[in-house]
Amino acid sequence: MSDLKITDSHMVFEGMRSFRGGASQVLLGDSGRKREPILSVNYLEVQGRVPLPKMKIRKCAIIESDYAGVSEADLLANIDVAGVFKGSSKTALKDLREGRIKLAQFAIDDEDLRAAANAAPNVIQRLIEYGNDARLVDMVFTVLDASTAEEFGSSESVSLSLDAGVVNLSVDGKVSGSAGVSTSLSPKQTFAYGLAKLDWDDKKTKIVLLKKDQWGLS
Repeated sequence: MSDLKITDSHMVFEGMRSFRGGASQVLLGDSGRKREPILSVNYLEVQGRVPLPKMKIRKCAIIESDYAGVSEADLLANIDVAGVFKGSSKTALKDLREGRIKLAQFAIDDEDLRAAANAAPNVIQRLIEYGNDARLVDMVFTVLDASTAEEFGSSESVSLSLDAGVVNLSVDGKVSGSAGVSTSLSPKQTFAYGLAKLDWDDKKTKIVLLKKDQWGLS
């Protein structure tokens, strides 16, 4: 079982602290400004999107957990409940605990994300304007049905494409000749997300490194 923790503001998985504030507005590859309001949870104010077609999914991880200590109120907070749980919102926590649906993590290769951002002048200009608050979304969590999750979790390669603002992900079938499976990610399907901070070159015109921004640690 994983070291999983879920609250209304953040999620901890494999020791990494991801964000949940404003999740229903966030998609893989988004760019924007990190906001830290005093009276509500931290969130990303989305301002644009890095072009995705040449990026690779670095990691797909399926969360195996008994969800002990997770409350229904926290589980359903700060998300588009219908978008994430697709009609099973009333039994979402039970379905997760009993393995009918699973949380899945999709992460973009950071080098791909850095290169794509640098190749998009409009994205770079906005990020420069945001200063130390500039962030890129390098990871999202979403919910998959158990059989789809099994296919993604056992695959060594995930294909990615972008169509009308929706990220499409697919894997080949485990058995030779099988069709494989696919899923799509829209902002409404985001359960939690990871943010990357930016290190710039001396002239502050080009990103040279992405560093993980963990909830509550920066």
